[in-house]
Amino acid sequence: EYFTRYYVRQNNSITAGVLDTGLVIAYFQPSPVNNPNQWAPLPYQFDSSFGFTDNYVYVTALGQVTFHYFFIQTDPNATLPTLSTYNDETRQFKLITITGKGGKFMTAHHVDLNNYDAVMRVTGLWQQEAKGVK
Repeated sequence: EYFTRYYVRQNNSITAGVLDTGLVIAYFQPSPVNNPNQWAPLPYQFDSSFGFTDNYVYVTALGQVTFHYFFIQTDPNATLPTLSTYNDETRQFKLITITGKGGKFMTAHHVDLNNYDAVMRVTGLWQQEAKGVK
């Protein structure tokens, strides 16, 4: 049985320079059906109310990011679902890479990196979304 489901996404904007002095930020849709315009930062955890949490995390490496999904048992009497056959909602993820200067600017101006809309305003990515670029 799996301990994590994962997806490796190649991304050539994750360079050694970005990993050394920049930022890589990931967001996802926690409720794609009920609120498709909401973007929350990773890592993300929510209580399933069945004795376990759903967990979404990411790990960066040169040229790629790996998204992981797994359960953590919170009630010792609960039975965890079988991860390999568990049917989760289809979710979208967004990955933002920021060079060292951009990251320093955001830190100096106290931009909340957990706030997707704030990051979009500062980086100008909202312009791409307005044009339909994903």
